Amino acid sequence: MKSFLTSCKESSAGDEIILDMIKLTEGMEDRILDKGVGLYYDLHPCGVQMAGRDVTAVLFACTPGASLAALAGAGTRRRESATKGTVVRYSMLCANPPKQPALTVKTVPQLAGGRVVMHGDFAEFRLRLAEGGSAFDGSVRDLAARRLAATAAIELKQSGALGSGAFARGGDVLLADPTRRIVSRSAGGKLTLDACRPKEIDNLLVCSPTVDVDDAVAAALVEPLGGASLADVIARAPWSELSRKQSVQAPTVRLSCAPLGSGKALKGQARFTELSPIYRTSGAISIGGIQLDVIADCDVLVVGAGTSGMPAAVVAAQRGADTIAVEKYGDVGGTHTIGGVSKYWYGRRTEFVNRIDKDAKAMMTRSAMPKCMGMLSVLMRARPRLVTHCLAVGAVVDGPTISGAVVVTPRGLGIIRAKRVIDATGDGDIAARAGAETEYGTRRDAMTLWYSFAQYSGTNPEAARHFAYVVDPRDPTDMTRAIIAGRRYKRRKVSFPQVYLTPRESRHIRGAYRVTVADLLAERRFEDLLLICRANFDIKGMGDSDLTFSGYVEWSRLKEYSVQIPYRAIRPVDLENILVVGKAYSVSHDVLALARMQRDLMAMGGAAGLIAADSARAGTSLARLDAKALQVKLVKLGVLSQDDLQSIKGVRDNALPPMSKDELRRLIGQLAAGELKLDGQVNILARPKAAIPLLKEALAQADGKAKAELARALCFLGDPNGSPALLEELRRLLSDKTLPGISRGRVTPHHLPDQGFAPDATYLINTLARLGDRSIIPFLADIAKKVEPETHKTGTMFSYIFSVCYAAERLGAPGCIEALTILADKQGIRGGSIPRGTDPRRTARGLVSMRDDRYAYLELCLGRALARCGSRRGYRIMLEYLQDIRGSLARSAHDELVALTGLDLGYDANAWRASLRSAKVVPKPYRHDAPAARRQRVG
Repeated sequence: MKSFLTSCKESSAGDEIILDMIKLTEGMEDRILDKGVGLYYDLHPCGVQMAGRDVTAVLFACTPGASLAALAGAGTRRRESATKGTVVRYSMLCANPPKQPALTVKTVPQLAGGRVVMHGDFAEFRLRLAEGGSAFDGSVRDLAARRLAATAAIELKQSGALGSGAFARGGDVLLADPTRRIVSRSAGGKLTLDACRPKEIDNLLVCSPTVDVDDAVAAALVEPLGGASLADVIARAPWSELSRKQSVQAPTVRLSCAPLGSGKALKGQARFTELSPIYRTSGAISIGGIQLDVIADCDVLVVGAGTSGMPAAVVAAQRGADTIAVEKYGDVGGTHTIGGVSKYWYGRRTEFVNRIDKDAKAMMTRSAMPKCMGMLSVLMRARPRLVTHCLAVGAVVDGPTISGAVVVTPRGLGIIRAKRVIDATGDGDIAARAGAETEYGTRRDAMTLWYSFAQYSGTNPEAARHFAYVVDPRDPTDMTRAIIAGRRYKRRKVSFPQVYLTPRESRHIRGAYRVTVADLLAERRFEDLLLICRANFDIKGMGDSDLTFSGYVEWSRLKEYSVQIPYRAIRPVDLENILVVGKAYSVSHDVLALARMQRDLMAMGGAAGLIAADSARAGTSLARLDAKALQVKLVKLGVLSQDDLQSIKGVRDNALPPMSKDELRRLIGQLAAGELKLDGQVNILARPKAAIPLLKEALAQADGKAKAELARALCFLGDPNGSPALLEELRRLLSDKTLPGISRGRVTPHHLPDQGFAPDATYLINTLARLGDRSIIPFLADIAKKVEPETHKTGTMFSYIFSVCYAAERLGAPGCIEALTILADKQGIRGGSIPRGTDPRRTARGLVSMRDDRYAYLELCLGRALARCGSRRGYRIMLEYLQDIRGSLARSAHDELVALTGLDLGYDANAWRASLRSAKVVPKPYRHDAPAARRQRVG
């Protein structure tokens, strides 16, 4: 290990070695994976299973504060060196660092030696902080260290000691000297195996600076090389003794080790079982009947302090509500700060967001600190209680009413009780765990918008983002795979490791209203208008709406649209006392592609903070909100404007703008002439009763392209009178020996699928398939014979293959099997699954992996289309993907098997094979409006 650390040397500063953080991070991962060790990211241990004096498996407790050891019953005592407080180190990367080795600071007495010490490009703030006594001591230290670092930075900036330098970014966690030591089997204070073994537990080893050694030795273990020496001691453990079964007592689960707070009684049930892992064992551990302490009470609990949560907590606290915000990372701001997307890509400019940015920039200008510190400053001035490095893992419910959340603390699980909860996790975690009905990704499967795992180059706050594939954040194995793959897919030189993976999409709660693409493009207005989003369509991944599949897409990639979001879209229909903000609110997949920009989600969070605070203080129900009174407040807050209120004047419930028959006829004339833009086209389609007679009338007089456009609109609306003209146009498009490419607009530079762009022929096939027209079946076979899968980057061939699958599974006709079989046998498509247990680094081969992932999805689509048409081969293909390492593919295969058979045999391929062996296979056309496909409970 020491030689490995030495090999990670990037430079030297005096007698110090500056490590290359990328080599260190990836090298440590490689060493773990090369040994066959299971590696998981994004898991937060919060309990142990015990049988007498044993944990039920040999356990290495490597958490800094020995929290797992304490949960298991290990005793600890305070170190003498901690009597004067805790020594912590907070380091920040500097742009244009000063040349001198240390910078003097006079205004921060907690700063050791009154100096900020430079280590190459890194500035170290070494601070001595007072110890507290709460369950959130670590968070208190974390925030204090950041506040004091900012105070020191202000002095350095004002004195000119920084020169032209600035602080680019800081570490997520503090490096802290140990304040406690376990009560061990050793009495000598030396680093031995017995010093790592708690006295009260037989098969647990502590592998952290909290081992029972002298204070000076413990302080040395904090350093990288010191940690390596501790690992050497642990490696000599007597495995046979540790793994011996020593107790016959029935196992019990411990989720807390000491009173965490008030211990107040709380009516309700804790639910935290919605993780829904794909890769699980057959075993289960019951934790029923365990009492959890109420560790804090508040008016408003904001879960997540990212893009939406940070503004929500600011506004709730400013309006006088006792507010607690919990955040699982050390910094606030989410995607905009630690996510590396430091620029605003679209989003509506509002006074509210401008004010937050102005306040954050003022602090950044004074201190030369990065945006995460500016956002933290804005939040803390509002005076909520902020708890960092705290994960909320469950909801407390009493029937449909949420009364708080279950959180992980260093002492175990506890409950924060609240009158109102704002779920700002971005994934709807708390609402889902409370039992809210949700959708996930597209209606069809577990595909979502591509995730982002930003990569930092130098000190640039704007990180490089990639659009590789999808991740299923409900499954820890898939999250880990995505992080490992994301580290290794590099678009440029990377110099700083990332920890924050951003799924652009996951769950959507079912709100009292679900905003659709038709609502957006037809400019629907809502009586309970909450905010207005503005951006371009940016479908990074599969489209999902019928409009998109039929070619009603925006070909100008930079054109912006506005969409109204009603209050009902952030309130789960089946829960009380909770609002859901961020990308998990109630919109369709394709609408989220537009209505997810940071400015808009910040405004949404601010609006929710206002609603929750005022509702909690007044004791009014979130379900019976006075929309007009709310909108007046939102204008004062700067989320809405007076002009916005004028746009909904006289609207009842939700309504399309009024349109006369003459205006509709004029639009249809423009459609026939090829002069009508997308919003006008959708305004026709949004009024089927009035539009169909006028479209038929126009079709009878049209020819050429005009005839095809009018026919497409009729077929989309379910009228077969347009079918002959559409088939004629399809025959013309496919008359050449090769398949035509995309003929309109500026083609996306990304791999397809992207933006909903595809060749015109595929749009016509999809439209006719929705209509149920089997006349397209010969065209599917013709396309299949002409398809040649791309070898490096997915393009138009992807669209053709997907369109054949789309059509076949909606027709459910055995006549489609020929085309599907031809495609399934193509080289480059066949055999694309990656079995569970494969090294996750295999999914990290840059552009090749991106192409392979997309074609693997197509093979899965071929499998389910074959099954829908009555072919057993389709079931066999899905069983291969049931075991795939990529979580979205495994989950999609499972959900389709359930939908086809009515059974749920989990992810056990052998059980499915046994069941299918005797099952009768018959065609079962896919209906996207079936309840099981439209909405599914997750988990």
